[in-house]
Amino acid sequence: MTQALKNGDKPTLSVLRMILSQINYARIDKKEDLSDDELILLLRKEIKKRQESVVLYKKGQREELAEKELQEIAVIKKYLPEEISEEELIKIINKIADSGGGDNPGKLIGMVLAEVKGKADGSRVAALVKERIKK
Repeated sequence: MTQALKNGDKPTLSVLRMILSQINYARIDKKEDLSDDELILLLRKEIKKRQESVVLYKKGQREELAEKELQEIAVIKKYLPEEISEEELIKIINKIADSGGGDNPGKLIGMVLAEVKGKADGSRVAALVKERIKK
């Protein structure tokens, strides 16, 4: 944040201040500090909000606002751990499904998300699980 402040990078600074605000709100709600997993969840939630906004802005033909949201997403993603590759995710899904995860998509998605612990987006996992069950 201090680097963005020194560089005069107002968009990045604005996003970082907003994220800090959200972290503080969550900490106050919980009445204790957030764990790393909870911080990652919070950042993913903020990205999801912005992705939904991008879709709505594009429907409303507001490309400048959609672009602003995409820039905010890029800033937030810098602070998230790197997501695992699709190949690794498919291996995890297959391993869990073969070891008794079954054909219940909800149960399988939950087990996979518990295994990857924030390293993969839930919608991405859900799509891959559904694709595997169709086979």
